[in-house]
This record gives sequence, structure tokens and C-alpha cells, in this order.
Amino acid sequence: MKLSIIVPTIRPHNLRELWASTAKAINGRYPWEMVAIGPKNLDFVDGAGLWRFIQDEGSPCHCQQRALLDCIGEYVTWAADDGIWLPGSLDRDWTDDAILCKYMEGKPNLHDARWEQMDRWLRLVVNIYSRGAVGLNPDMVSLDRFWTIGYHQGAAVKSMPPESWCLCLGIIKQSVLLDVGGWNEDYETTGQGTVDLGLRLQKAGYKFTVWQHIVQALGYEPKGDEGSVMKAAYEDDMAKYKSYWFFEDCAAKLPIRPDAMQPGQPWARRAK
Repeated sequence: MKLSIIVPTIRPHNLRELWASTAKAINGRYPWEMVAIGPKNLDFVDGAGLWRFIQDEGSPCHCQQRALLDCIGEYVTWAADDGIWLPGSLDRDWTDDAILCKYMEGKPNLHDARWEQMDRWLRLVVNIYSRGAVGLNPDMVSLDRFWTIGYHQGAAVKSMPPESWCLCLGIIKQSVLLDVGGWNEDYETTGQGTVDLGLRLQKAGYKFTVWQHIVQALGYEPKGDEGSVMKAAYEDDMAKYKSYWFFEDCAAKLPIRPDAMQPGQPWARRAK
């Protein structure tokens, strides 16, 4: 199995579209599986890849970690359940330990003059595949600097140089992920947990290869109850992140928790 795709999900009705886009992104080049995990199941069978679902009501970061430990692919990536892979975006060969992938989130505000300065082909891709509400930052798809912690003041840490890569989406060898302990379940969300993971990978000596094309398009829905839940969790996670990386000498490699393969306790924020 070449690639495992983890999908922490609360919106199973979107998974068919994500699944179909994955098949078009890979184009039969190699065998793959999708490991969805969350509180609500969706069972379906399709010959393009291997589908598995793990029922778990735990926090998003716990679900991500538990799914990682259940993956059978040589490489692991992840996707949001409101997103799609772009056609042909994964149809290539690689042997790298870790790849940083570019994505877009939300639709562009075409009144922003920065879009006119962008490469015409790239602007066409954005217009065709972007989804959700308006909120896509032009710098996110046009500037390499966006993908460094130096661009994001909130992600900057004193123990890592500002040109360190800011990991949000990647394709990483499963053995490499396990070597550093995967996701830190002290975090609740995968957002800050993945940034933390990226810094630990680099601190452990692993190098990122950066793909220059956009591989995934995500929705952008800043409103609603789930958005409020995630915002509150993100604020708490950011405080933990700053504590670990500013005031402590954060370890590159963490032990995997003994209960990581077990169902998580129902996530208190979502139960409220």
C-alpha cells in the first residue's frame, strides 16, 4: 500500500465527494486507502481504493493519532471532510521522507488587486476549484514565504529559525511519523497539533520537500456552532503551543500514549 489518507470527520455526507476526488487525484497510479474516523459512520464500497471507518468520539487530534496507528500505507497524508483533492495532484512518484503540500481554503475575493498579479494559470485553478465562503488569502497560493513560520507571527518560536516550514498539509512516511511519536494528543485540534508535528520533524533532522502545485481545496465556513467550538479549542491549543515552544525545550520525539489506539473520551467541547 503506497498511501493512507486520514480523514477526521463530522460531516460524513461530504465523504463521497472527497473519495471521488481522491481517485481522480491518483488516477490509478498506486494503491491507496482512506481511513475516516469520527462519531458518524458512512459505509460505501468503491473499487478505486480501500475504505475503512473507525468510530471515535474523541478530540480531533486523538482521532488523527489513532487513525495514524491504524494506517497500512508506506506514506500518510490527511484531508478535511469539507475538501477535495485536485485532479492529478497526487499522480506522481516520490521517495522523500516528508513532503509539504500546498492547499487553498475558501474562495478568493477577486476585488483584491493581488489576484491580478498572480500567474494566470494559477488564478484559473483557484477560480475553478476553490470552495466555501470568501476568505482565501492570495499569499497562500502565490508566495513561498506563506509556508514558513516566519510568515505567521503566532507560529514563530525561539528554538526554530523563521525559515522553518509551517506544516499544515503533508505526505510523510509512516515510519517517520512514528519515529517522532505522531501527533501530540495534548492538543485538541489537528491545526496547531500539525504545526507542532512539523517543527518536531525538523528538529529531529527530517527535511521537507516542497511541492509547488496546489493539491487540495478546502471549504471555509467561519460561522456556526462547530466553528465556535473549534475556535475556542484553537485558542487553548495556541496557548499550549507557545508554552511548549517558547518556555520549554520541546522534545523532537514524544512517546506514543498507551491508550492511543483506544476510543477517546467523548470530546467535551462537542458534547456541550
